[in-house]
Amino acid sequence: MAGIQPSPATVSAPTVNGPTASPFARLTPFRIRLSLDDATTVRVEATGATGRVTTTMPRPLLPHSLDERDSDSWSVARRTGLALYRVAFPPGVVALIGEHRATQSSPVSILLDLASPELVDLPWELVRDPAVDQFLGLSRESPISRSVDGLAHTMPTPQDRQLSVVVSGSRDEDDALRQTLDVLPHVKIMTSNSAEPAGNVDVIHVESFGIDDGTSMSAPVVIVPGTAGDAVRAATRPGVTAGIAVPVDLPQETRSLFLEGLYRGLSSGLPIDQAFTDARRAVASARSLANLEWANRR
Repeated sequence: MAGIQPSPATVSAPTVNGPTASPFARLTPFRIRLSLDDATTVRVEATGATGRVTTTMPRPLLPHSLDERDSDSWSVARRTGLALYRVAFPPGVVALIGEHRATQSSPVSILLDLASPELVDLPWELVRDPAVDQFLGLSRESPISRSVDGLAHTMPTPQDRQLSVVVSGSRDEDDALRQTLDVLPHVKIMTSNSAEPAGNVDVIHVESFGIDDGTSMSAPVVIVPGTAGDAVRAATRPGVTAGIAVPVDLPQETRSLFLEGLYRGLSSGLPIDQAFTDARRAVASARSLANLEWANRR
C-alpha cells in the first residue's frame, strides 16, 4: 500500500519577499473533513489542489484507553494510530494527497476538520502511516493538525523580525516562561500591560488565566492552557487566526521542551504546522517516543 509521505528530501520553508508582502507565511493545507453519517459510519471528504474525494468508512474500533503507566502503551498507541489512519486515509484520499503534493513546493500540511463531537475526542495525534510505520504527528514532510468544524486554520508565522509575545499570567509563570525561552534571541516577551501597539503582537500566551480575564489584546495566535475546545474558543475571538491549547497536566519538563521547540520554529519563520511538528519531535527525542508525552496536546 502506498504511503502519504514522499522520499526523503531537503525542503525549504516558504518565504515572503518585498515591502508589500504579508509578514506571514502559510502552507496550503490538504483538508480532510470527518463527520459521522450514523453511529457506525464516518463520512470522509478530502479536498486538495487538484480535486475532491468523498467516501465513507466504518467508524474506528480502537484498543483500550491509553495510559502512559501501562507497559503496553506503545503497542496500544501504534494500533490506535493505524486504526485511525484507515478511516481518515482510504486509498482515494492517499491518491489525492499525492496529486496535491505534486503541486506544492513545500511540505504538505494535512488539516483534519472534525465535524462531529464524538470524533474530536479521538487521539488523532497518533495517526500512523503504515507504509513508513511513522506517526504523522512527528512528520516534517506531512505535518498534521486538527480543527473543529472548520474553526481552526493553518496558522501564520512572522518573517524577518522578532516574534512578539505577550504573556498573561502570574509573575512566577511569566518568569518561568522567560526562563524557558531565554535561549531564543528572536523572541521578544512582554507583559499584558505593555504599551506595545496591538498590531505588533504576534502571540498572546495565557499561562493560567481565562482568555477573557488575562488580556484584552488581540494577536494572530493565542496559546491557552486546556484542550481542543479551549483552542477553538480562542481561535474564534476577533483578530485571532488560530489557537493552540497546551494540557495543564503536562509535566513541566515536557511543557518547557514543547514550548521552546514551538517558539524556536515560529521565531525562525516556520509555518505553524512545521514548528508544531518540530516541537513534538523535540519532546519525543528528549523524553522518549514510547512514553507518548509528545502526543499529549489537543
